[in-house]
Amino acid sequence: MTQGNILRAAMGLLVMTACINGPGQACAAVPAKVVAETVELLVKRYGDDVLREGTENVAKQVSTIASKYGDEGLSAVRKVGPSGIKVIQEAGERGLDAVKLINRHGDDAIWLMSKPKGMAIFMKYGEDGAAALIKHKGIGEMVIESNGKAAINALTAVGTQQARQIAMLHKDGIILAGTAGNSLLDVIAKYGDKAMNFIWRNKGALAVTAVVGTFVANPEAYIDGTKELIVEGVSRPATELGREVARNTNWTILGLAGIGVLGGFAVWRAMSMWPPRVVTARPTHEKRQQSADDCHDAEGEPFVH
Repeated sequence: MTQGNILRAAMGLLVMTACINGPGQACAAVPAKVVAETVELLVKRYGDDVLREGTENVAKQVSTIASKYGDEGLSAVRKVGPSGIKVIQEAGERGLDAVKLINRHGDDAIWLMSKPKGMAIFMKYGEDGAAALIKHKGIGEMVIESNGKAAINALTAVGTQQARQIAMLHKDGIILAGTAGNSLLDVIAKYGDKAMNFIWRNKGALAVTAVVGTFVANPEAYIDGTKELIVEGVSRPATELGREVARNTNWTILGLAGIGVLGGFAVWRAMSMWPPRVVTARPTHEKRQQSADDCHDAEGEPFVH
């Protein structure tokens, strides 16, 4: 008998023992041979992990998963190994959802459900919540915790850049928890990236609650450019006012004034850095002596006027 056959026979014996001592329906749901082959695969592919858990213990766990989730459960275990067994067990009543998530996303599902926040969102919102987090790793946890299903739908509908913008607007208090924030997220979920791009460009205006209400009442008209957002208390769109201010500004005068200010500053700076002139005063007694000398001729005789 070859080494492989010996291993297979040993796995079969372990599985049969697990069937007898554990959930008996395991062998009825999935043939013992299939369960044994799954355990054998785990030993070959994840030997160290299986040894740490104990081969007999792993065989019992695989048999339990087979009894509850059939071939779909065994497929998940074969895809990710003993780590899949752990998260499926921890998922409890969401065990079948965990199996489906692993079969669909593989190691990404293990990454998500190994994190406390990720597992909490998965337990509350199921595969939809988990898939949104997997799509945008490390981005959507806070907004999902705050806005729930509306945030999940929005994140699912957009790309990575737009997902980051959603997270930033949530952090800045523009996408709030509750009705106002959810209404913006619902628009993003419906219109995708182009809606998020519009909201990002107009985030200043949309910080005003009344403007949010105006926008969500007919978002398509604003997103397509048919209408412009009006800031409360202003009769014209902010973009139009900005263009008019720019149009009526005398940029030549402003430019010359700016040059004059810069020139004056340069002169002041140069003068402040120029070293001061030092003047040395002559001593008083030398002045007096010079005055006396001026009153006598070369021989010392005083001048006669």
